[in-house]
Amino acid sequence: MLNSSKENKIAWYVSWEGPFGGGGRMIALDLNKAIDVYEEHSCTTETCKYGLSSTRTYFATSNSACPDGIFTRYIFPPSGPQLIAGVAFIDINNDGEFTWEDTDKNCVFDGVAFGPENKEQADDIYFVAFEAPNSMLAYTKDVAEAFTHNPLSHPVPNNILDLHETIAYWKERSAASYIEGPSGKVYLDNAAEYLDDLMVIITANDIDHVQTVKDHPHVKLQYDEWKRALTYNATSSEPAPWVRLNPDKVYADYLVGGDLDCKNVDVDANIDIAWERYHANDPDTILQTGCPGRNSTNAAILELMDRVHYNDRSPNLSGMLQ
Repeated sequence: MLNSSKENKIAWYVSWEGPFGGGGRMIALDLNKAIDVYEEHSCTTETCKYGLSSTRTYFATSNSACPDGIFTRYIFPPSGPQLIAGVAFIDINNDGEFTWEDTDKNCVFDGVAFGPENKEQADDIYFVAFEAPNSMLAYTKDVAEAFTHNPLSHPVPNNILDLHETIAYWKERSAASYIEGPSGKVYLDNAAEYLDDLMVIITANDIDHVQTVKDHPHVKLQYDEWKRALTYNATSSEPAPWVRLNPDKVYADYLVGGDLDCKNVDVDANIDIAWERYHANDPDTILQTGCPGRNSTNAAILELMDRVHYNDRSPNLSGMLQ
């Protein structure tokens, strides 16, 4: 989160890719076979649908090839690689166990969490774990629910949060819950009451950092939820909600300079976006293509600093404010 204060209030907010709602589910969309069964435009702040019953979501601590135990290697910055006992997965091939190409024959599966691409391909969909306080690990709410309700799951290790703890973890971790303000936490559904003049830009590219499925649910959720939250309980005496997908083209082009590979696209603030157009292969795409993410973020910061300074809440600009 980046913000500027005016009269001790948050005046603007810029967000790139982040854990918004079912963040772990979205990251899993990029891994192995998940994209084959993902239902487009199905993600909510709670979950994404894979077209498979939760009764096929398991936690396995062993399989027939590794009767003494399976371990998953994750990369958690800044702490680095860690070995986790077991793996959370959807049983795609319906053989009742986690199956992967164990190239090193060491019963260690190379998973990924914000690190290099996995070296070994799995026959099933696996879910990444997230670091939690006190050396604990967290999965997403619906995965934790599947562990709880699926009698075929192996016992989950004690260092993995249970369902109640998982819900509490994501309420703190997810940007869908709150933003941090000068006076503490402001929950999104109260944003209109406490942040009535907040301006928000969500930056996104055709290829983002981790979450790259073609309908980009992490972007859609952020935009739609901020727009909903800032409209919630708004009155006619308050400024109209101001939420925008990517910075104004004049600011984005200013930072790009002569980079001919970068195509910035203007999308007016506050519009209801037709998300079916959010595809890189659409000739009228609303995506930025070929643009470094840092340029979009910096352009958004410059734009919102200027908009606050000049009190300009127009949906689009013809030139840089001065």
